[in-house]
Amino acid sequence: MSEYTESRRSTVASDWVTGGIALAVVSQTLVGVLQFVQGLAALINDELLVSLPNYLFAFDFTVWGWIHLTLGVVLIATGIALAARNRVAAWASIFFLCLGASANFLFLPIYPLWSIVLLGIDFFALWAVTKSGLLGDWV
Repeated sequence: MSEYTESRRSTVASDWVTGGIALAVVSQTLVGVLQFVQGLAALINDELLVSLPNYLFAFDFTVWGWIHLTLGVVLIATGIALAARNRVAAWASIFFLCLGASANFLFLPIYPLWSIVLLGIDFFALWAVTKSGLLGDWV
């Protein structure tokens, strides 16, 4: 009887881990797609964005566009790599999600609403990756 209980517990724990990984994959891929769209918007229609002459990080919008496009592609790739349950992909995801959150924070004065939305999803994806069980005993 105890064997059945233990196997049932491990199945439930395995289901939670699988669900956590799926949540991490979906949320990070969503962040990557939205980051990519933000980069496209900065490249295609730079009149949509607010120009701030005295802002320390007031790069050309083409530079911001390429930063967000690159981050979007990398976040999508690492999000898909998370599906393979790779610990290196989980650490890379944390690094690039923090980098994406930093870029969105710096982009906040230029396009506030979209940056706030992406910051929220970045932090949610960070939470999902850290709670997915892929990092083992580190977290």
